[in-house]
Amino acid sequence: MDFKYLCMVLCEGPKGDLVAATEKYKQTKDEEFAYVQKAYENGGGILIGRFGDPTKGAAAIFETQEQAEAFMKDDPLVRVGLVTNYEFLELRTMADAPALARR
Repeated sequence: MDFKYLCMVLCEGPKGDLVAATEKYKQTKDEEFAYVQKAYENGGGILIGRFGDPTKGAAAIFETQEQAEAFMKDDPLVRVGLVTNYEFLELRTMADAPALARR
């Protein structure tokens, strides 16, 4: 079986004043949603979203680390300071995922 190598980005959630962070998110969410949609349409973004508890952060999966780096570089949530720390991890699929086969 061939493994498919992907890049996962793990982002920390906001720290400090969660009320202020929530307000900042409300002001940025439409821009963020449009930005995520563009990543999907351009073919690099596979899965992008925040955890159910936003203080836990978010995760994103891209086909390549270069795509992940480009996404994070211009991410509106990074720009406004809601995401201040993130890391890139190599993700190896353990079986053929049907959704990836269609890509």
